[in-house]
Amino acid sequence: MAWDGKIIEIFLSSPSDVQVERDTVKSIIQEWNQRRGRDSSCMFSLLTWEDSVTSELENDGQDSINSQIGDTYDVILGLMWGRFGSPTAREDSGTLEEFRRALNRKREGDPVRISFYFKTSDIPFEKMDPDQIKKVKEFKSLFQKEGGLTRDFTDGEELRSQINLLLEHIAKNKDSYPTDNSPKSPSEPKAKKGKLGENQAQPEAQSAQVDGASANTSDWGLIDITERMQELTDEFSAESEQWASQTNSLGDAAVKGSEELESLSRFGQPSSADIRKSIEKVATAFDKNAEYCEKHSPKIVGLMQEITQLNEERVSIMEDFSYSHEDKEEYLKSLIELSETIHDTTKSTQGLLDSIDQMPRMTKRFNESRRRVIFAHAPFMDELHRSAIVVDRTIAALKRLS
Repeated sequence: MAWDGKIIEIFLSSPSDVQVERDTVKSIIQEWNQRRGRDSSCMFSLLTWEDSVTSELENDGQDSINSQIGDTYDVILGLMWGRFGSPTAREDSGTLEEFRRALNRKREGDPVRISFYFKTSDIPFEKMDPDQIKKVKEFKSLFQKEGGLTRDFTDGEELRSQINLLLEHIAKNKDSYPTDNSPKSPSEPKAKKGKLGENQAQPEAQSAQVDGASANTSDWGLIDITERMQELTDEFSAESEQWASQTNSLGDAAVKGSEELESLSRFGQPSSADIRKSIEKVATAFDKNAEYCEKHSPKIVGLMQEITQLNEERVSIMEDFSYSHEDKEEYLKSLIELSETIHDTTKSTQGLLDSIDQMPRMTKRFNESRRRVIFAHAPFMDELHRSAIVVDRTIAALKRLS
């Protein structure tokens, strides 16, 4: 029986000091394809320079990697520890150059996913290079300033858990990736959709849009966009308030559970039954929040997608109309406030999820609930990341127009 599914290409990018971790990622992807590929209708093809790049005379080694790997993969998965890498003819390291190429694609509307993981365990003394460590930290800050969500890991077990979580999320949202599973050529990049004009592109429409997300607004006029945005405002505000309330409840449950466990320990060694009772309360709260996120994230993600898309469409056609300087400044102010809200929400939510992720692994039930709640937030966090890029790009376009 023929297999019918999606093939997702992942490009593995890293300096040379994480070879063990690179091998771990390879084995995880092989295991996924064997264990989950057919059932999930999703397979992963891993691209690495050592397996995918042949000997070739170019301007430099990195140029060979760029030309042979190309810019048509779906995901760039980056790993870093204590080395930043060696300079290329264009950037301070090969990994930085690969990141910037992917980032440029994303800014142009390509749905490429960019995920970076940082190893935080101690670096052997003989391998410590302060300048390299400093550059890794600077890159991490750069990634975060661009709206990226970084994840840390200390050992192979944590890395395995996080990469499996990534693969699960990609597979769950596989329909948002291009449908063409034919071999991709570096000389034939993915076509960009939704052109606003020469050398000006908008984000590619998400094939997985649901609920409020619009399918095609390329023929809409200013009145259509304005009326639709007015309709979205109240709906999005209500969803956002409810989501924030659920997030606050999740944080309260995590804090209360930690305090209860700490209180038990003050009176000597608590019994396993008492510990399990406290942990069960937290796990139940995690499951409740995960159920809410799984049910409501398609709605709020769809609203965010449509709002950011309409804002960008609105700016693209504003030059056809006479707007006063005051009107443009007022609109710019509202976009800046939206950008700040997105970045603040990203930071606070990621901080909460990181805290949950770092909680002790007390029981199997608790570990499953903790992993479930983190996974349930992934679509929302991904959309916050995407929306931040689109809104910041819209702000830049409005400033040029002003």
